[in-house]
Amino acid sequence: MTLFDVYRDERRVGAGKKPMAYRLSYRHAERTLTSEEVEKAHAKIVKKLTAATNGEVRS
Repeated sequence: MTLFDVYRDERRVGAGKKPMAYRLSYRHAERTLTSEEVEKAHAKIVKKLTAATNGEVRS
């Protein structure tokens, strides 16, 4: 996981908010992952991060 952007503009995103963009790579040591496996892992990460940080996913 790599943080590649932090956007700060209180007027556009609101006071106290800091949108952050991450790049994630999903890999398995022995085989190619299926789309379903990646989607399941990604959903789990998003759920844990949003709960731990009171964050939200923006598109």
